[in-house]
Amino acid sequence: MHRDIPPAFDGLRIAFISDLHYKSKLKEKGLNDLIRLLNERKPDVLLMGGDYQEGCEYVEPLFAALSRVEAPLGIYGVMGNNDYERCTMRSSVR
Repeated sequence: MHRDIPPAFDGLRIAFISDLHYKSKLKEKGLNDLIRLLNERKPDVLLMGGDYQEGCEYVEPLFAALSRVEAPLGIYGVMGNNDYERCTMRSSVR
């Protein structure tokens, strides 16, 4: 444990995913495997680093699937350059 991390965070399980590029790099089976793996690891919080999808039509199904991740402290994400460039998904993500 890093000495600058407050003791209150001892034991906190943080999962981080990024650059899924759903439907290009990551297909449906891979997404289901990822969700299963994340739930097996029992994260307290899931952080997502952006570049989620390869087309506007995949935003809703991707986030519907990711909502199955059990993270008691929440699921939080930022948009990557692909997310900004490919479509205006801000309302879908919120």
